[in-house]
Amino acid sequence: MKSNSLFYTNIENRDKIEKLFIALEKYAENGINPVYIINKPLEERKSSYTYEKAVVILIPKHKIIFVNYGNSTQQFEDFCEDFIEDIGQLSKKYDYMKILGRPRQWKQNFTVKCHYEEMENLDDFLDVNRLSTKEDQRKGEFLISLLTGSINDIDRTGADYPDTVLEQIKRKIILFDGDQTRFIFDEPHKDKIVIQGLAGTGKTELFE
Repeated sequence: MKSNSLFYTNIENRDKIEKLFIALEKYAENGINPVYIINKPLEERKSSYTYEKAVVILIPKHKIIFVNYGNSTQQFEDFCEDFIEDIGQLSKKYDYMKILGRPRQWKQNFTVKCHYEEMENLDDFLDVNRLSTKEDQRKGEFLISLLTGSINDIDRTGADYPDTVLEQIKRKIILFDGDQTRFIFDEPHKDKIVIQGLAGTGKTELFE
């Protein structure tokens, strides 16, 4: 299967929701935004949750989407609360809390919970859950970066949305794409891996 650099998932068992994975990968192929489907923060390799019938979808400029494909509403709610709590811990660890605040301050505006059947009309669902302001979209990128391990120095990137194109380029958060994320968090399947890119594109960070 051809690798899609705009799509990443750490989930192997896709029973009952394979159709959603296919739709999201197609969405990533047709757009310019990466799509991540995860079941835990990628940096927290030892983290695990008792409820296994839930996934988390991350797409820049959109809310964090918690999807339940099981039958337990209470266990799903517990999964979401534990997951959000872990984001808060990462935010504190990397000093993002001074920008994002505590989870109780952002979770209502930056997360949404649903059952997978509610995403049948994917474009409409994502449109409704798109973050409306540039400031919120920027904070959303900070949250995604924490969850995907693409963590930047908060003081260097800046919290406010830059006004000029030059400032946007200088202060842009760079999220790992699907291939970079696979390189960091998945077992390599090749004896030799070549990494190339222009200066400042994150080659060194991939090895650190």
